[in-house]
Amino acid sequence: MVVLALLIFGSPFYIAAQTASGQPGGSVLTAAGAPAALSDFESEVVRLVNLERKQNDASCPNLALHPTLRQVAYAHSKDMADRNFFDHTNPDGEGPDDRVNKTNYKWERLAENIAAGYETPQAVVEGWMNSAGHRRNILNCAYLDTGVGYYFRVESEWGHYWTQLFGRQPGTRPEPEPEPEPGVNEAAFLPLMLR
Repeated sequence: MVVLALLIFGSPFYIAAQTASGQPGGSVLTAAGAPAALSDFESEVVRLVNLERKQNDASCPNLALHPTLRQVAYAHSKDMADRNFFDHTNPDGEGPDDRVNKTNYKWERLAENIAAGYETPQAVVEGWMNSAGHRRNILNCAYLDTGVGYYFRVESEWGHYWTQLFGRQPGTRPEPEPEPEPGVNEAAFLPLMLR
């Protein structure tokens, strides 16, 4: 079973979606609790997402891996696995903006894609690309930074947890794309639970 969800900040609405199928990996942890090096799975998600961006718009810049966004993304994936929940908002009521605001990363645009149950980077990126809201985050050339966090916990409901943050810091280029109309809310209903 697999689930996807996304959240966008810097716009007046949220988008939620969900779809279909994640891989264990271990690494040395830093004092902050995130692995010292990007896992092969996390690196592959960044590579595949940048490939999708280039295939859609050759002028779209590659997302740059930002260590702070990566740490926040990893911590959220681990938290979802450890506390056995699947949502942008953790059981303490903190959303992506709250988690990022606790760091030194200053943003003017922020979005988050999450997924659970997907066993490979290829599967999770394909799932996100087949969901309108997730696809919009991936292909939005206004986002310049990213952080990907993957965590596997066999005892959890979904096993494999993925978080990808997209960010743009103030004063960076390119200019943001126009925002969709306020109040727009899309959801793709598949034979799985949707958030």
